[in-house]
Amino acid sequence: VVGANTAITGWDFFDTAKLLADTGFRSIEVQNLIGTLGATKGEFPGFMFDKISDEDKHRILESLKPFEHITVHLPYPEDMNYIAPDAKEAIDRLEIAMDAAEFLGAKLAVLHPQPSGADLYANWDIAIERIKDWGSIAAGKAFKIACETSMPNSIPDLVRFHKEIA
Repeated sequence: VVGANTAITGWDFFDTAKLLADTGFRSIEVQNLIGTLGATKGEFPGFMFDKISDEDKHRILESLKPFEHITVHLPYPEDMNYIAPDAKEAIDRLEIAMDAAEFLGAKLAVLHPQPSGADLYANWDIAIERIKDWGSIAAGKAFKIACETSMPNSIPDLVRFHKEIA
């Protein structure tokens, strides 16, 4: 299955979804559950699930109807270090994005094990525990979490990381 994501810089979310559907993609990844639905110069379109109206939620669902498969990319900005020891706000934001994944009917949510600006190695045990917890939450919402392979940055560490999560 070949899909595309909504990471088209400067585009409106709904125009992006329509473009991808019109192009023939039947799988879509909703990128970065942050940002705004409208076109914003230099940014991917997105939304913060708890900050948008019920009407916008309905419009988003309608825009995703042409797609057979929906995935989401959980947020990972520098101000959201969800693997830091004291990260309640970032964890809350990530879990709200997981609520969005459930609402959209996603079967998969992609997670960066190391958000931008964070140090996975310094927070290894915390990251392992939290990702296990999020995997349990995701299972209860009928989707799975997939960790991107950008970190850890060595094959042995990547294998160890995934074995410790499993």
